[in-house]
Amino acid sequence: MTREETSGGSCGGPSGAGRGPLYNARRSVRDSVASLRDSIENAWVKPVKVDLEKLQKSAACLGGGTVEQRQQRFEAMASGIRGNARSIAARSNELGESTAAEMRALAAAVSIPPGQTGFSCYDPTLAQRLTQAANQADQAEFA
Repeated sequence: MTREETSGGSCGGPSGAGRGPLYNARRSVRDSVASLRDSIENAWVKPVKVDLEKLQKSAACLGGGTVEQRQQRFEAMASGIRGNARSIAARSNELGESTAAEMRALAAAVSIPPGQTGFSCYDPTLAQRLTQAANQADQAEFA
């Protein structure tokens, strides 16, 4: 954006310096990436942190009692941990799919060359990186 504002040409097309259409397109791309980042933080990272804190607290309660009591608490806790782990995995897979779709849409928007219908801000490197990240995010890591 700074380059577009000061000297122009950052979106793959000849443009003069200033806050014109290409500057606005670059700003739109920046805002879309920031929105995607915030969505990941709020929809996945924060809830997973809460789940992990709960698991850590519950693991601290294993001591004391007879061997049988400790065994029962351990088995109950192990079952709960597996359930929470499945929940985290499901959220992770869902987030990966939705994030991949958003990244592909953004990649498509920045891969339209100047002079073509739909051109706004040409950035083939960003498009390539977004597509690679989308392909990664789209793969279910946990089943």
